[in-house]
Amino acid sequence: MITSYFKTGLRNILKNKASNAINMVGLTLGISSAILIFAYVSYEIQYDQFHKDTDRIFQLTRETTDLAGNSNHTPGSQLAFQKALIEEWKDPEYFVPVYGSLSPLVTILPEFSSVLNGSEVKFLEDEEGIATTSDFFRVFNFPWLTGTPEELDAPNTIALSEDYAIKYFGSVQGAMGRSVMLNNKFTVKVVGVLKNIPPNTHFPMNIVLSYENKKKDFADWGFAAFDDWGSVSSNDLLYVKLPPNYTIPQADRFFAGFIERHKEQLGDRGKIVQSIMPFEDLHFNPYYSSLNGQTVSKTKLWGITIVGFLIILMACINFINLATALMNARMKEVGVRKALGGGKMQIALQFLSETFLIGLFASLVGLFVAYATKPLLTNAFGFPEDFALTDNPALLPFIGGVLIMVTLLAGIYPSLVMGNFSPLEAFRDKQKGKWQKGFSLRKALIVFQFTVAIFLILCTLINVSQMEMIANRDMGFKKEGVVFFQIDPEKSAGFESFRNRLQQIKDVESVSFNSDNPSSQNNWSSNFAFDHRGEDEAYGVFLKFGDGDFFKTYGLQMLAGAPYTNMDTARKYVINETLMRKLGIEDPKEVIGKDLRLGGRNWGNITGVVKDFHSNTAREENNPIALASRPEFFWQCAVKLSSNNVVRSMEELRKAYSEFYPENYFSGTFYEDYIQEFYTAEVQLGSLYRIASGIAILIACLGLLGLAALMTEQRKKEIGVRKVMGAGLMNILTLVSKDFILLVGISALIGLPAAWYFSDKWLQSFVFRIDISWQYFAVTIIAAFLISMLSVSYHALRAALLNPVKSLKSE
Repeated sequence: MITSYFKTGLRNILKNKASNAINMVGLTLGISSAILIFAYVSYEIQYDQFHKDTDRIFQLTRETTDLAGNSNHTPGSQLAFQKALIEEWKDPEYFVPVYGSLSPLVTILPEFSSVLNGSEVKFLEDEEGIATTSDFFRVFNFPWLTGTPEELDAPNTIALSEDYAIKYFGSVQGAMGRSVMLNNKFTVKVVGVLKNIPPNTHFPMNIVLSYENKKKDFADWGFAAFDDWGSVSSNDLLYVKLPPNYTIPQADRFFAGFIERHKEQLGDRGKIVQSIMPFEDLHFNPYYSSLNGQTVSKTKLWGITIVGFLIILMACINFINLATALMNARMKEVGVRKALGGGKMQIALQFLSETFLIGLFASLVGLFVAYATKPLLTNAFGFPEDFALTDNPALLPFIGGVLIMVTLLAGIYPSLVMGNFSPLEAFRDKQKGKWQKGFSLRKALIVFQFTVAIFLILCTLINVSQMEMIANRDMGFKKEGVVFFQIDPEKSAGFESFRNRLQQIKDVESVSFNSDNPSSQNNWSSNFAFDHRGEDEAYGVFLKFGDGDFFKTYGLQMLAGAPYTNMDTARKYVINETLMRKLGIEDPKEVIGKDLRLGGRNWGNITGVVKDFHSNTAREENNPIALASRPEFFWQCAVKLSSNNVVRSMEELRKAYSEFYPENYFSGTFYEDYIQEFYTAEVQLGSLYRIASGIAILIACLGLLGLAALMTEQRKKEIGVRKVMGAGLMNILTLVSKDFILLVGISALIGLPAAWYFSDKWLQSFVFRIDISWQYFAVTIIAAFLISMLSVSYHALRAALLNPVKSLKSE
């Protein structure tokens, strides 16, 4: 019996090729979208879920609120704070300090590697490692292929990932006991090789350095000392593993007492809330971004999941509409089956089997489409390059569930309707009713489809406009044409000679040595005192270290005073507008000549006030910033270029760099590209909106085609009569199109407010954002009407041009 259902179903599918092809296209688009969305959401929610006891692992977090009510969140904490905490807090089973992410220059000497041809090779490994202790591997599950974690407790030791061991030494065993040089200073011994890690972890584990090196040479791995209570770096993290059933409120009570005991060292800088955050939640919290900077909001994941479900639902609605459009052609078939003894259940199962076959074919093609388009959608979804859909064992069960859902959603309504036909009515054609003038189920489904399409169109327009505003807004500095690359601060004595060499290059306008770009993801802060006041200010200041040409290279504008110069030997500072106002001063000239002291060190003179520049993303307010010249922290060189010949300029920079730093590896980054990475999540969201909008529009158009076919078929005789009575082409087009215009109008009334609400909520997360003006609504409505008219015009023109003799001819 079941075989008979499928054989008959296959014949019927082949008989109605055009309509079933449309069904398959819609379902294929829906299912392939669902597969990719499922892969993306699964990848994100499984972040770092391969560790044991993740419910007992926490990261130390810190929130400070100054007296003005401004809050700052950081995952890092002072190293002196961590040291005291480890000594006094007896409850945790393990404390795991982590410094990251490391970006060492790794030198492989030829005598240590079988893959080299008699010469040393250098690799600049950008954010590929961490420094930690052996307890890290007792808390987190990163298996060792060879060696033991305990060996990392000795200084000058390192562990490599399997890939990096092969990259450096040709094999896993070949790496053991060999040495590499880091930053042309430290020779470290390879004591272990780790199994390659999954891509969805926030720990960069290709290089793991002993934390003893961090303790011994703290200035080479960060800038804060282990007795420093004032300086906070977001790279200095501390994880704890707590006993079973230990709660966050218990930890908070301990922290309250701990902060009270150490308030003298911490200083009176406002309210400090020290707490712990569940390790499982870190990937979903943008305030405490992980070491690789990859976070995602659960709201975004839910939104994408809902969009995926809606796309499948729209494809199912298409199936329903096209199936009902074909009911007239199949009524006699149903009548014959019932006259021969077929029951309602048998009729329903026959139509469900056809739906299942179409869904099965669409699932297979959808899986192929998902595989084929995955490389093209890597940026949109944020997949790593080595991510494979087959990595998820739940993929096939998911596809099976989608197939069952599609079969039921798309097939149940047409099956029940056809099963309820009576044979007599089928032969008398009583079911060939006219296009309903009321609000039928089919019209409601079309409204639903276009509501989703209009919602996505408006959200896409707003997202694109916001990102364009961010890309084009005045950030307070010039990012175009600036290239930066690493240098060695210990060779600061040769900086001026290197500057002179770079300035001999034709395209170079200016050169600056500094610790950081004006806007970056690095956050350094410190306590500070102003104008010889008795105590430190009740809030911290963010630090940027750069030479006198920092301001010219990045195009910073001075409001008063002047930048310090490269010739200055005394400690001098430039502060920004925000810090000036927080100090209670409105006139920039008044602050010139005042003194500033950072972290309890020596006093220095303020020489100028710089106009505010965005030191963070557009989601955050401007920070209070102090800029100073500290050559010991000049880890990078920034060069302002005037030429559009990028290849020539980069080659000239590389040549000059190799002359002064032959032992180093040149890797230049354009600042404009670096800034773009700040908004990876928003760009990905915009790409997903555009893709989803395109699919939703296409599916909605297919739905309109089906409904237009149904309407013109049912009103064929009416149209013929009107043509005989003198109706022209435009009259017929209006007759056919007006109902669809009404449906799209109803969809707009529902979709536009919903899209405005959710887009406004999204924009609220930005300090700098666009206004949602009426133009966005107008463009969305015009686009929706044009799309609907283009979809309906084929059947409308066909009906208008049909010979009325044929449409009025009786069977």
